[in-house]
Amino acid sequence: MTQGMPVIAGQDNTAALTTSITADMGLASSGTAAFLVTNMTHGTGLQVTSDASETGLDVSHRTVSGTGLTVSNSSVNGGMGLSVNHTSAGMSGGIAISAFTSSPGGDALYANGQNRGLYVVGQDGEAVRAYSYNSNGTQSYGKLNGVMGVSVNPNASGVYGENNGDGFGVAGRSSGRRLRVNSGAGVWGDHAGSGQGVLGTSATGIGVVGRTSGRVAILAENQSGRADTTAVTAQGGSGVGLQASGNRAAVRLSPAAIAGAPTTGAHEMGELMVDSNGDLFLCKASGTPGTWVLVA
Repeated sequence: MTQGMPVIAGQDNTAALTTSITADMGLASSGTAAFLVTNMTHGTGLQVTSDASETGLDVSHRTVSGTGLTVSNSSVNGGMGLSVNHTSAGMSGGIAISAFTSSPGGDALYANGQNRGLYVVGQDGEAVRAYSYNSNGTQSYGKLNGVMGVSVNPNASGVYGENNGDGFGVAGRSSGRRLRVNSGAGVWGDHAGSGQGVLGTSATGIGVVGRTSGRVAILAENQSGRADTTAVTAQGGSGVGLQASGNRAAVRLSPAAIAGAPTTGAHEMGELMVDSNGDLFLCKASGTPGTWVLVA
């Protein structure tokens, strides 16, 4: 193709300089396209390939409203509305698609799909890497979940957070105010099997910390309905299993509704209970109901 000739459909068009398309739409109605590509077959509507260090496709939008580039795919059998291929032979890096907007409150890239709005695959690295100079790297909203992470690696995580400073690796916040398990929780962990819903580990520090300016820092609730279960188990190994302190009292045992030691049910050695009169009883021998002695 000779330099300066018109772009011819159905064949390769080569140019040494920039090929620019400018449309002065005048009084055209909103939504009118300056450049329209339609593919009625099973192929790609528009494919852009860049083999050099320059940009394959540069779209600039300078009007008050509207979109710089709109890609629509209504194919029943799949296909791609836009395919961008970036090849850097012998070199690393490079960007296949770069989106930028200088409009306050504007979006550099907006994707809307009947199923997925955006589908990204990474071959050897991250599928998506997001960075923000002044705000959050990634913000998402979902009618169901804001973020869902899935992993099939037994040594990896569905969602992983890392902080190289002094902040949190993963933080969650909720505006719910009800003091119930799985109700307005900032962070919620659930295991479909017999594993841990939430696991906190630390090399030399504290595995899990609960802090509040309200009444309860940590709430443990056992919903099994079985009498042989435990809400909290503390295992101290060679040290102390449980340590508690408080200016008002270190430990408080809620009084039972009955007076005297238990007379029914299976009990184990070491159990403590306070009856309705405030008397403290200790189970000295396991059994039904066990052997109880009055401590105070």
